[in-house]
Amino acid sequence: MRRQRHLHENGYGFYHVYSRVTGTAKGYYPFEARDERARLEAELDLMILFYGVHVGFIAYMGNHFHLVLEVLRLTDAEVRMRWEIHDAEAIVTGRKPLPDWSQPGVLEAARQEICSLSNFMRDLKGRFAQKFNLRHERRGPFWADRYGCTVLDAAA
Repeated sequence: MRRQRHLHENGYGFYHVYSRVTGTAKGYYPFEARDERARLEAELDLMILFYGVHVGFIAYMGNHFHLVLEVLRLTDAEVRMRWEIHDAEAIVTGRKPLPDWSQPGVLEAARQEICSLSNFMRDLKGRFAQKFNLRHERRGPFWADRYGCTVLDAAA
């Protein structure tokens, strides 16, 4: 069954996002450790260089975190700049060519990739989980499920 959308109609706007780790029945609370919170924040700092997302608030509980964030409307110039930052190494080494921004649809496809809450959370959670599992010599899933999301009304 397809997942129900919990996003603003155009995807832009304010959201309350949260995600929980597995193993809490066994007393597993990784976010009680200050260094793990700092590592998640370091991943957030990297992700916001590329994605059109502004994080306004973060709160940690022992087994989950909450974010209040805004998915931004980026200008054409911001989309190009963020895309080139993201792919800088691949472009310089020749593994990936620089997009031809003059081609129809290329800029809009990049905008949809960069201004996507789903892509942002996929990359944030994936990068953190892989590094956490390596550091702690763990195997298997780190996150209990996909992220949860509530649309926040800017007028409220």
